[in-house]
Amino acid sequence: MQCGVCLSVCPKGALDYKKGKQCYAITIDHDRCIGCGSCAKVCPSNYIFKDRVDFDRLTDKNVFLTYAKDENVQFTSSSGGTVRTIAKEFVRQDKSFIYSLYEQDNVLKCGVIDGSLVDYMPNSIYAPTMWGRGLQQVKRLSAGSRLLVIGLPCQIKAAKKV
Repeated sequence: MQCGVCLSVCPKGALDYKKGKQCYAITIDHDRCIGCGSCAKVCPSNYIFKDRVDFDRLTDKNVFLTYAKDENVQFTSSSGGTVRTIAKEFVRQDKSFIYSLYEQDNVLKCGVIDGSLVDYMPNSIYAPTMWGRGLQQVKRLSAGSRLLVIGLPCQIKAAKKV
């Protein structure tokens, strides 16, 4: 997420940051890093460095380790571009929709969207919004439709109840 919380927990001072074009980037001194995972444990986005993942321990079928291949998307999105990348792939299939926040005419809206609005989804402003106000639209989807719900864990849990 590039928020810097990992900088405060690294026992060997292996993490630092540098200013990029549009944001800060966390850097790793691999000679100092001992691979303890403290940084990954405190990261709000639960990012796990791909070279330090023990894939044998990942058994949950709902776990995705992903990042955007487009570096511009990757480094200007708080999720590393993961959410938008998954959303774009998801809506390529017929009768597939997303419930998310999106911006239209400079107004933040929420509701069921198709692929035409994926690029208008925000990067990380889900917490202080009225995310659930458009959930009634989900009931209007036709039979056989697929829906990807994008929000915070508490919002997704509430959406399941709706």
